[in-house]
Amino acid sequence: MHLSLQAKITFQSIIVAIIVALGVGGVSFYAFKSDSDTRIKSEASSQANAISTYINSWSDDRIGTMQAVKQKIEASLRENPEVNEKDILNILQQAQTSLQFGLTFLGLENGAMYRHDPSLNSADYDPRKRR
Repeated sequence: MHLSLQAKITFQSIIVAIIVALGVGGVSFYAFKSDSDTRIKSEASSQANAISTYINSWSDDRIGTMQAVKQKIEASLRENPEVNEKDILNILQQAQTSLQFGLTFLGLENGAMYRHDPSLNSADYDPRKRR
């Protein structure tokens, strides 16, 4: 099969154009993929930082509230070592309600145990001896 010079030049031009198009397409795809990966990693990092900030704030709120509860109970016990169970229950119920805890409780060194819901108290449970 003999091709004319014009056909040979046209055929070579088409092959060169295809090679150039594939090269440009490959480079463009690689650049797009790299840019996409970078943007995805940046977005994931931003989301992780936002979630971390939220969790830290949430945790700090609960820690602060529980420290306030501790101080309030300690103050009540200092004022009256034989504190009324109702006073302790009010403090525990307020913490449980405001922080939406499933359970709040207090175990004292003398073995007394208080839960936000008195029906959960067990007469034979001693907080000094965990089971």
